[in-house]
Amino acid sequence: LAMAATRAIDRSTAGSMARRMSAMVKGGPGQGDADGQRKSWKRIMAQKIVGNPSSKAQAKTAIPMKLRQGRTDRTTMMTSEEEQFHDDLLSMVTNAVVADEEAGGTSNLLPAPRANHSTSLFENSLVLFGGHGGLGYQRRAFNDVWVLNVDNSRWVELSCHGNPPAPRSGHAAFEKDGQVFIFGGWNSETQFNDLFVLDVEGKDWSDLDLAWGAPRWNMAVQLVEAIPSWRVFIFGGSADRQGEGRSMGIFDRRIGVLDLGEDQKWDAPVPEERGAREKPLGREHTAMCYDSEDSRLFIYG
Repeated sequence: LAMAATRAIDRSTAGSMARRMSAMVKGGPGQGDADGQRKSWKRIMAQKIVGNPSSKAQAKTAIPMKLRQGRTDRTTMMTSEEEQFHDDLLSMVTNAVVADEEAGGTSNLLPAPRANHSTSLFENSLVLFGGHGGLGYQRRAFNDVWVLNVDNSRWVELSCHGNPPAPRSGHAAFEKDGQVFIFGGWNSETQFNDLFVLDVEGKDWSDLDLAWGAPRWNMAVQLVEAIPSWRVFIFGGSADRQGEGRSMGIFDRRIGVLDLGEDQKWDAPVPEERGAREKPLGREHTAMCYDSEDSRLFIYG
């Protein structure tokens, strides 16, 4: 916009002084040319700010820019074309910012780059939590919450209240009935085996005070529809079973099951093993999915 404004000003000052004086005093063709040039630049700058919608959905959300109407009194006629152009440009940019803020945020608002975070699908939105970002000594863990509307591809950071989990990455997350659950994970200071829940619509965090097993991270999680209540299966990951910190964590093969009924609780079933070859070894970053037809969990890698 700055470069376009500079070029426009250079072009507007290229006319002769005689034409300007004639335009300002007589209101002749010179004034018409200047008004036409300003209107042309108004259209160009408005298009740059609003953009050209490429779809019906974008066309509906495009925000028209309102330009200040030119005044026709003698004082305004004495105002130079450069000043009038700057005035119009400032008005367009200001209106664009205000309109975008009223629409719910800025289009370039994005979460910080990160890894080992989680995403959970809630209705038409993806709920992102945690992870870590930065390089070397600047790496840090996050506990922020972002929501991506998949209909308009717009990110919004949630300002949540309540009792949020500590910053972490490598945790497990899942969504059930508008609530996002966060379990386990680690950061540079400690490891976790706690369980938190976020009411997405209410933007309210709660600590369920329902820990399970040793602190662990990079485990697999799977939500399963069951009777009388849904279950959540946690498998593997790295576990700090000796209390010696993350660097001494060992690959785990234990299974934790969270009952999501009214009386939420953990269980640690011991699967039936038919032979040594069928026993999965401890591991992290594995993939797990559920076969509802035959009630089976598949683990790979």
